[in-house]
Amino acid sequence: MEHRVTIKGLFLGVGVLCAAVGCSTPRTAQQREQVARSWHAGNSPATSWTKRGHAPVRRKAGAALTAKAGATAPAAKPPAQVVRASDKNIGKVIEKAESYLGTQYAWGGMSRQGVDCSGLMVLAFREVGMELPRVSIDQYRYGKPVRRTDIQPGDLLFFSNYKPGVIGHTALCVALEDGIPRFVHASSSGVRHDVLTNAYWDKHYISACRVWGATGKPLSQAE
Repeated sequence: MEHRVTIKGLFLGVGVLCAAVGCSTPRTAQQREQVARSWHAGNSPATSWTKRGHAPVRRKAGAALTAKAGATAPAAKPPAQVVRASDKNIGKVIEKAESYLGTQYAWGGMSRQGVDCSGLMVLAFREVGMELPRVSIDQYRYGKPVRRTDIQPGDLLFFSNYKPGVIGHTALCVALEDGIPRFVHASSSGVRHDVLTNAYWDKHYISACRVWGATGKPLSQAE
């Protein structure tokens, strides 16, 4: 009896060893799956299996989905071409306007504590000695109309954000990014940048004008 138990144990040990090292004895796909599951008995039902040749590979179900859901979104592609103001005084105007970035919006405001859209333009152009009208519609009349396709840094952009077809908002073009005007303005959320292809601003865009040179002198000569 003791001898037969030893032989039985020997055969059992050999069988386990073969399974562990990937015994070359031909097995059906179903048999290989059963052997693989027996190696990892007790794993949770969430464990799934994939095969690579004869070797089963354990993979947590849903792992791929989790990785996909938690993946970091790709960064926005930077513009290939950026056109900035070449005139030093236009650059000063833009720099002054952008110095107010983050300032809160205040109707009628013209300070670091609060500023509105047309007030921001007045403050920016004062940097080079130009005094713009205080109201958006008057700022539009002060300059020379510019077609959308001809907008350049330093031009003023106008929008109808209060009443359809009526100018009620002013912004300053600070650059062209792949031909798209980027502007700074005092929005309801504060002074910020936006682009003209933004759905809201594209819908409410009315026109643009060029105020430098409106007094008969180019901005570069305004002191």
